Amino acid sequence: MVLLAIDIGNSQIDLGLFRGKRLIKSSFFPKEDWRKFPLKKFIGEKKVSRVFIASVVPSLTGKIALSCRRNLSLKPEIIKAKDCGIPIKIKNPKEVGVDRVLNALAAFSVYRKPAIIVDAGTATTLDLVSEKGAYLGGIILPGLRISAEALAEKTALLPKIPIKRPKTLMGKGTISAIQSGIIYGSAEAIAGLIRKIKKDYRKKLLVIGTGGWIETLAPLIKSIDNIQPYLTLKGLALIGATRKK
Repeated sequence: MVLLAIDIGNSQIDLGLFRGKRLIKSSFFPKEDWRKFPLKKFIGEKKVSRVFIASVVPSLTGKIALSCRRNLSLKPEIIKAKDCGIPIKIKNPKEVGVDRVLNALAAFSVYRKPAIIVDAGTATTLDLVSEKGAYLGGIILPGLRISAEALAEKTALLPKIPIKRPKTLMGKGTISAIQSGIIYGSAEAIAGLIRKIKKDYRKKLLVIGTGGWIETLAPLIKSIDNIQPYLTLKGLALIGATRKK
């Protein structure tokens, strides 16, 4: 059985084909290009039996689901945070993004340990998973792209910049100075928050990195133990492997 997992994020849409719990193919494209949704090209000759969608962009959920119905003759299963099968130990469970709970589900399934999940995407989130696999809450801060765009938008003289690590910590020009502030500043913020979470939780915690910007940030954050690309998609696959039609 081949399962198609679709993660609709704030900046991009991730696609994953799974055979059971094993990822056999993955891709992504910008959210703005959803009208060119490359479904048939991505799937190729593979026979997909089920489709699971997680979305934090409600305006796109129905459109992507309709594309799946038209192209695959399958009705996608839209997964919400409450469908993930793990306790959500926060004040209002309806508020938490499904991607964050899927990350918790996937991380605990792989490692079976309490963990901090650092998801470096449009926003950067740090989420805590208990030793029993419960979602305990998290922290949200601006992602690299949001930080860069905010500086360009709210200042008269600072330009939009490419997001990449500068050669030196101290910028030798405006662009490298902004790059240094955003990348090194974000890395230090994340590292400091990891230290504080570990201190407050008082238990040994595994730190797992995921998200589109994690490869940029991880080399600067020594406390990240493992990188798990497409963690949200893997969470969807776990639900698909256990959920009856």
